[in-house]
Amino acid sequence: DVLSRIGALIGLSPEKTKAAIGAAVPAILAGLVGVAQKPEGRNRLAALAEDQDAGLLDNVTGALSGGHEQSLIDSGQGMLSSLFGQGKLDGLAGAIGRSAGLNQGSAGSLLGALAPLVMGALGREQRAQRGRGIRREEGIAGAGGEDDHPALLHVAERAAADVGLA
Repeated sequence: DVLSRIGALIGLSPEKTKAAIGAAVPAILAGLVGVAQKPEGRNRLAALAEDQDAGLLDNVTGALSGGHEQSLIDSGQGMLSSLFGQGKLDGLAGAIGRSAGLNQGSAGSLLGALAPLVMGALGREQRAQRGRGIRREEGIAGAGGEDDHPALLHVAERAAADVGLA
């Protein structure tokens, strides 16, 4: 299961993994909402979501095993760094580490492992919206205004539940 694989990846018990993910996923989502509130951030977020591997969510356990783990973490950390900036990402990892009782390196690895899953979910929804005739700039990242962002949160929370993270 996904929780067990993530826990093994960063050396945590299932209970501690669940608590750490419970802190990390909302923090990632809050950061994405902050990014989406700026026009240039909204465009970067939409582009990154669109570029995500459509099949990742169909084989999460495969992505978290078989030698792919570090690649997933590195990809996720790079993605979050490009969206948030390295300083904010380090601060986020520190806060999650303190909240969940992890060192900053483990918290950073957790964020890196989760980011492609969250962004994959957003990408999947963005592609579905495009199929319904919704333009990218009007989709998951919203066309502006705070009322658009609950949709972004809803999509990511639903996806987190779909892959066993919630």
